[in-house]
Amino acid sequence: MSNNRGKKWFHFGWHPAEEDLLLFLDGEASERQAAKVRAHLESCWACRNQRDKLDRAIATFMDYCAAWATDASALPPRASLQFAERLRLAASTQPKPSLIRRWAETLRWQSAERRISAVATACLLLVAALGLILLRADRPVSAQELLRRTTQAETLRLSRVVEPVVYRKVLVKRAGVSEPVVLESWNDTERKRFRRRVADGQGLRFLRADEKDAPAIIAELEQIFRANRLDPLRPLSAAAFAEWRQAIKTKAETVAAIGDELKLTTVAASPYTVNAIAEAALIVRKRDWHPVALELRVQAEDGLRDYELSETAYEVLPSQALAVFTDSPLAPTPVLSPAPKVSPPPAFVAASPEPTLAAPSRAALQAAEVAALYALHQAQADLGEQIEVVVEDGRQVVVRGLVQTSERKEELAQSLRRIALVTPQLLTVEEAIRQAQRAANPPAANETALAMSENVVAGGQAAAAAPPFQQKLIEHFGGRKGMTEAERQEVNRQVTQFYNAVEADASAALAEAWALRRLQERFASTTGAELDAASRQRLEEMVGNHLSRLRRRSRNLQARLRPLLITLAGDAPAGSSVIEPTRQARILAAFRAVEQVSHLTDQLIAGETAASLPQTARALLTELTRLDATLATLEKN
Repeated sequence: MSNNRGKKWFHFGWHPAEEDLLLFLDGEASERQAAKVRAHLESCWACRNQRDKLDRAIATFMDYCAAWATDASALPPRASLQFAERLRLAASTQPKPSLIRRWAETLRWQSAERRISAVATACLLLVAALGLILLRADRPVSAQELLRRTTQAETLRLSRVVEPVVYRKVLVKRAGVSEPVVLESWNDTERKRFRRRVADGQGLRFLRADEKDAPAIIAELEQIFRANRLDPLRPLSAAAFAEWRQAIKTKAETVAAIGDELKLTTVAASPYTVNAIAEAALIVRKRDWHPVALELRVQAEDGLRDYELSETAYEVLPSQALAVFTDSPLAPTPVLSPAPKVSPPPAFVAASPEPTLAAPSRAALQAAEVAALYALHQAQADLGEQIEVVVEDGRQVVVRGLVQTSERKEELAQSLRRIALVTPQLLTVEEAIRQAQRAANPPAANETALAMSENVVAGGQAAAAAPPFQQKLIEHFGGRKGMTEAERQEVNRQVTQFYNAVEADASAALAEAWALRRLQERFASTTGAELDAASRQRLEEMVGNHLSRLRRRSRNLQARLRPLLITLAGDAPAGSSVIEPTRQARILAAFRAVEQVSHLTDQLIAGETAASLPQTARALLTELTRLDATLATLEKN
């Protein structure tokens, strides 16, 4: 029985001519023509019969030729005439299609070819997609490979910068301790210099090597690191972790993928001495093999203690770009914020093409300095970038510092070159290193967003290790027992979004407060009469922009934190009625309030005991209220 579907697919009105059949039988037809004839013969009885006739005729002719060559007397009579007659009859029975019919059949054949080609292309694309999925699928990573890749990546980052200084900001916590500590460190690996700064309940301060007032948790960790032959100057080092791992007898070890991170957990075999690490977990970011957290379980005299070190910022810079190893204060971390709405700048006075020997007046230098600050302000280069404006030798204003890219350098230089008496001396990080006759790459951008675990809520309830504030936040967003997986993921997303938004607003507010304070301190002793009208206008506009953006960040923090803080504190504290008498004092008060808000926010998010949570919430509410009142007074006056 024939296949009707195949007949419909290849059913054509076209029939091969006699010469087409002969070429097909002789094997001299092209591959395409042979396929066409073969497909037609499968569905056409008449053409198959014609092919068989031609086949038999050819066979008879070949027999005749063979007999002629062997014995001429054995040849059949009139064979040649019979063969010619058969060929003539075959030609006469073949219909001749019209030109239009041939054209239509050609189009049908081409359509069939396109359908076949489309199916083949789809199959190839499917195979390619499957191959890509298999290639991108995460393969298991062993502990040794994870440590090797992380160590190589760390070495590569340091090798790209000459005289590298590793800046790292780490949040240090211990389970059961009410107050976490923010630890910042600057490690100059080549010159063997090290500097630390901590933020705890006693405030923000630098630690010296001979100081005894280091936070207790920092002192504990230093003892633990030394007892386990680890380097306290490199707490998140993969190489140090590998050395500890090789020095112990391992009981168990696992590598688990958690979102975009890998967690290597190593459990040491017992027994444990005091300060011995019983279990350690190094968490590494997969995309660049960078360690972002370290979890330790340590044997103490009263049992096991859990410590957690979470990195919130990391950067590698050449030492010549920093002044941290002196006693000068450190500028805040740069924070990008939306461009302010500012009026077009007053036209700058073009620099005279001919140099003059006379020194410029003090008023001219102050006007040039204000113009340079205003240009940087418009480009948002006054929010933490390492740029300073100084008056040099009483003759010119120099703008020097480091920027990340050549595009940023050119953007700032173009706006500064138009100002008389101003000389830009900006360098990219690469150029600064080339001046030292070495090559370098720009450092990686700080990661200011708070890194949150993928598993904020597990098993339908708050994770056991979640701090009290995080548990309250989970409940605020609808977390409860018996949640579905989709509901759990939605709560995780909202909690993470809340943390990142609060951290971004607090960091941006601190950057604005720093810029406002620097402006106030620089021109505090300058009277209005010493500045021209354009300079006074620019100063007022810069201060107004900083205040406006700071007020917006303060309102964001109020809107996000206040409902939760009131719930935790029990009631809203009374607002402070103390208003500083002078504008300079009010700006300084606003700066201190922002600094306290940033510190208390970090403390609240990092983890508090249930007993101290209300006290911290009341303190943060008080500072937010004080900041809002101070900013309102500054905007009115």
